[in-house]
Amino acid sequence: MFYTNFVLESSNEVGDQWAKIQSAVGASTSVFDLIRRIPAIRDPPKPKGSLKAEAVAHNVIVPVAPKKLTSEQKSTINALNGYNALKNGQNEEQLKPVIEMKNTTVTYGAMAKPALDSVNLKIYPGDRVAVVGRSGSGKSTMLRTILRFYDPSSGAIYLGERKMTDMSRLDIAKQVSVVEQEPSLFPMSLLDNVLYGVDKDSVDPQTGEPCYSEEYRQAAYESLRLCGLPVQPGNDLALELDTRVGEGGRTLSGGQRQRTAIARALVRSPEVLLLDEPT
Repeated sequence: MFYTNFVLESSNEVGDQWAKIQSAVGASTSVFDLIRRIPAIRDPPKPKGSLKAEAVAHNVIVPVAPKKLTSEQKSTINALNGYNALKNGQNEEQLKPVIEMKNTTVTYGAMAKPALDSVNLKIYPGDRVAVVGRSGSGKSTMLRTILRFYDPSSGAIYLGERKMTDMSRLDIAKQVSVVEQEPSLFPMSLLDNVLYGVDKDSVDPQTGEPCYSEEYRQAAYESLRLCGLPVQPGNDLALELDTRVGEGGRTLSGGQRQRTAIARALVRSPEVLLLDEPT
């Protein structure tokens, strides 16, 4: 009976392994199809031989480092520039919008009606604009089009004075940050989550491991403070920059996860900050 059971279990295991092999073969076919695909949204051609051109050609994401100017300072400067220009007698036509949508229409392939239909909009430095509407009215589509996840079916969107279809993803990422409705956090420290995608610029003298310099740590600290998530010593939440947040940020509350995601956007001091319902 023992030998019979041994042979039976071994035979079943062979069948299970063969099923896994067939599943892997099927999955690999889909993987190769994804590798060979040509993206619908592509960067404009770059001059050959440049490092930037090579990075874009190989889909390398070049991290955008936080600037020395804090988001609060930059936001104040932008607002003052806009308001001072108006105060000095310039009207909105003389100011240069940071975002301009001209007769922008976006239609998804399977939809009979456009998600956005001939939208015209000008947003100036220092403006705070809320897009309000019922579910399915195109709010998220507008944000994703500004991020150039989609290109308009007709019309155009300008970021500053540049048409977005003439800009690379890297150029857009340097100027635009987004906070999604559902924040994505990783099983790392608060510092690593806020500076996610930014190369570590220093080395720990004790362990020899790469780490963030004090300048970057201060930038992350300031961004978290602006978002109402204190990390100073002795704070009520017992949070520090090096506190690990667990998979998906499970050790944080929903509001704390949202604030961490906003801090990740603010630390880059973007020209444009897009918030998708971070209530």
